[in-house]
Amino acid sequence: MTSEPFSMKFMVTLFAVACSVLNSAGDARRDERADLFVGCYNLELGRWTKLWLFPATPAVHQIPPVAFQLDRTPVDQREPDRLQIRPNRLINGKASRLDSWILAPDGSNAVYITWTDGFTGVSLHLKPERTGKRLEGAATAFTDARGFLPFPSARAVAVRTICASIPAPTK
Repeated sequence: MTSEPFSMKFMVTLFAVACSVLNSAGDARRDERADLFVGCYNLELGRWTKLWLFPATPAVHQIPPVAFQLDRTPVDQREPDRLQIRPNRLINGKASRLDSWILAPDGSNAVYITWTDGFTGVSLHLKPERTGKRLEGAATAFTDARGFLPFPSARAVAVRTICASIPAPTK
């Protein structure tokens, strides 16, 4: 039996170790980015855009809460990038597993926060301002019925606050 310097078993093991190391490095970078956003915020919204004949203010279930908390806990272990947000909506007496926040997938220093029932909701796209005490961006109301007009949006500013005013998580 000849001994080859790089057997198939060795190559597979080396590949598995390399993938694990690279994945761990990616997780660490993601964790560092998430740490910048974890905490509690008071939300200030500007005026909603008026769309032709539609009201200037979206429906009540499309308005984000005035205070919220971004948590490090995944909404579901199978989707570790979707993290919990408080308060979350109650749908049929149970906490919505659709309400969540994620880091911007393009690696930029931004977050997407969504409250939804699966059909309608509101999404915030926020970036930290230079001091890091505020997140600035836009709130956009949405629905699954897409027409030719854009969804209403408003300027959004989330200011860091203490977490005592945020409702406890619902189960």
